[in-house]
Amino acid sequence: MFVDPIQLMPTYLYPVVALIYAAVALFFWRRAYAANPNSPSVTDDNAVKASHWVILVGVILHGWILLRAVFVEQGMNLGLGNAISLIVWLMVSIYWLGSWIYPLVSCQMFVLPIAVVAVLFALLAPSDRVLPIASRPALMAHLVLSLLAYSLFTIAALHAILTSSLDRGLRQGNTPVALRDAPPLIALETLLLRIIQIGFVLLTLALASGFLFSEQVFGKAITFPHNTHKVVFGVLSWLIYGAYLAGHRFYGWRGRTAAFLTLFGFGLLLLSYLGSKFVLEVFLHRA
Repeated sequence: MFVDPIQLMPTYLYPVVALIYAAVALFFWRRAYAANPNSPSVTDDNAVKASHWVILVGVILHGWILLRAVFVEQGMNLGLGNAISLIVWLMVSIYWLGSWIYPLVSCQMFVLPIAVVAVLFALLAPSDRVLPIASRPALMAHLVLSLLAYSLFTIAALHAILTSSLDRGLRQGNTPVALRDAPPLIALETLLLRIIQIGFVLLTLALASGFLFSEQVFGKAITFPHNTHKVVFGVLSWLIYGAYLAGHRFYGWRGRTAAFLTLFGFGLLLLSYLGSKFVLEVFLHRA
């Protein structure tokens, strides 16, 4: 029986994309631990620039995989593997674009290993959870807002960890080698604040669309207790991020407080969406 290689291409591309991400991540890690920070070389600078374009190749191929895997004839296939892969793809894409403005080389060391795991997980744990979107534009808008919010808050969680580690290293006079090329602490904290501000707006719109247009988004009104876990965890996360933004505005919250609230809110988001998908799809085998 003849098999169209074009149909199989996305499957073949999974390990290729994972290898690209892994190779660039390894380059950054070896560079961090092997290079002499007092004598940067032109060759090293050129290698960093080249790695920037290698990441773009991975992003493009990863996007092609998602295009074929997520957008199917019946609608959008957003099973657990595809959902995680899509969120991480958005995260890598945002980082790639942001690296033109901010010095985020050291951050890529931590982002790309996550991308490797996400790509391989999507390959090894395929699932069919197709959502009909052609006749439900409100659902499409809700999904776009939610995925962008999740991606930004994933970046925020990573930045909170990096900011906390850098802050602790500076206090102890022993900055981690992996963060040697990181932006100044104040720049990381400012970037974290901007990410959360944008993510908070997107999350607000996503929650509002879910509440106001639940019939069009979910095909039925939000009911309790059927949707209790998603609604409660989603709203709690929104409240946590809102509290952080208000605390920063009026009380100057930053540092450890900002990192704790960012990670706490992110954990609630994971329970709201990916956590419930994991339990339903992996353990209960339900959509």
